[in-house]
Amino acid sequence: MGIDTERSEVLTAQELRADASAASPSVRRPMRLRRCVILLAAGVFCFLWRAQLLFPDAGPRAGYKIPDRCPLKGPDSDRALFPENRLVFAGLFWRTYPESDGLVALSSGSRPGRDDSDMELAQWRTSSNVMYLLGEFQISDAVVLLEVQGGFDSKRPKLDVILFLPNQTQRETIFMGGFPDTQVFRDEFGVKQVKALHEFVAHVGSRLVLTTSKRELAKTLDPTGEEELPSIEENDTVKDLFVQARFVKSPDELVKIAYASQTAAWVHRMVAAQLQRSAPVNEITLASLFNHLSALCGSRLQAYPAIVGAGRHASILHYRTGENATSGYAPILADPPTFVLIDAAGEYQGYASDLTRTYVRRVKWSPKMKLIHEMVRKAQQAALDAFAEDVELAKVNEVAFRSLLTSLIEHKFFLPGYDVDKLMREGAYYVFMPHGLGHPVGLDVHDPTPAKYHLSGAQALAAAGYPTVPTPPFVTLSGPHVNHLIFRGFAMTIEPGIYFIPALWKVLREDPSSIGRFVNWDVVVRFEDVGGVRIEDVVMIDHSGQKLIVTR
Repeated sequence: MGIDTERSEVLTAQELRADASAASPSVRRPMRLRRCVILLAAGVFCFLWRAQLLFPDAGPRAGYKIPDRCPLKGPDSDRALFPENRLVFAGLFWRTYPESDGLVALSSGSRPGRDDSDMELAQWRTSSNVMYLLGEFQISDAVVLLEVQGGFDSKRPKLDVILFLPNQTQRETIFMGGFPDTQVFRDEFGVKQVKALHEFVAHVGSRLVLTTSKRELAKTLDPTGEEELPSIEENDTVKDLFVQARFVKSPDELVKIAYASQTAAWVHRMVAAQLQRSAPVNEITLASLFNHLSALCGSRLQAYPAIVGAGRHASILHYRTGENATSGYAPILADPPTFVLIDAAGEYQGYASDLTRTYVRRVKWSPKMKLIHEMVRKAQQAALDAFAEDVELAKVNEVAFRSLLTSLIEHKFFLPGYDVDKLMREGAYYVFMPHGLGHPVGLDVHDPTPAKYHLSGAQALAAAGYPTVPTPPFVTLSGPHVNHLIFRGFAMTIEPGIYFIPALWKVLREDPSSIGRFVNWDVVVRFEDVGGVRIEDVVMIDHSGQKLIVTR
């Protein structure tokens, strides 16, 4: 109620006081309410700003710190593995070539350099077969010679290793440092003799030398191509003997793969925290952070270049992070919700891991993103559940793809009338996942599989549950389809994914006979902005028969 201004001059002080007290509640109440609203709004603003929800790309979250030390405990035993590895290879070789001269030579490889420059490219390492025989040997342009001789028991032949080092000029010695003393090579790498490279021809004489790459060995022995070399034969059987030897991992090899995997898992968690808490972030800096944190735990080399793909870059299977500076340094925003696929892992003492996660910026999901991620998660879990000792590898593959197809059919990504069996036979899943389910890991991130497990012919493929139609040319596989029983000492990845790739859609839609004829394109095109999802882990069977998912 207001005060009557016409009576204000004649009112007594008591009357004014009475009128004021009557009027004040209606005046003060809205003022108090306004103050409360303002204070509440200020509090909410401060909370959201601190939580990085109101301005998610304005600055780093308070209290977040990039780690400066590794929290992991390394393997209890770091003993050299090459003495045992050599015996495995020597046994396989002698049983295959009991009457040969017993000579196998490998080049350690050359350090690649930039064109028209004397600068070397970074991140070189010796070949995996040389690393299998010598451990972390890091001298390029050297030759490792194996001399395999039968002993009293052909199952344990005698094996001598002779190392031939490149000839260093004075400039190279001063510029890059000389080689260690000969005794160091004997002690550290267990070699019988250390010689100069130019002594190789005289040492071998007229004996036949077998190798995995004649071109590489000849280039190392004679870079100019002007000298006469001994008899050298590139031998596919020797290549496969190395594959067989490396295929079954020893307990110590599994330990190194497991530690590389645990390191990769920790680094992923730290990079994910940076992605979700800090601002701004971009693909290049996240990849750089991954390399830095890996080195803290002993993974000084990455098993492969880190893949960090945001948004539609997540649909590029082996996206080359940082190749385009404009997109590589572009801020990864939270609005609209964005997938960030990170496929990255280091190696430990030569043994690789391989780990992929698909994250979201600021933990903001769209319904489409949740749907696709859950499809991939279910398929991977089904495959991990099926993975066990004495189970056929092809069965694990079939379980994963059936899970993917079931989900895709349920959500109408395929036209009506096609069931899972039909789509499995036709390989229709390649529309959404144009790569294999996984691969062995070891000294190479894509460790090879022995030739005896490769499948060929429609009958063998059908019996293993693989498509019997030719594999489309756009599908990326690390090798032929394979099948074998899962055994103790076997380590591999399981990495299903779903990708929305417009360039692939164009190819499929232009060919009416392609697997694109099964696809409900009206539904698929609505998911283009999702990019892609891949979830990958390393799983192994240890020598006690236990299944271990070592990247979790």
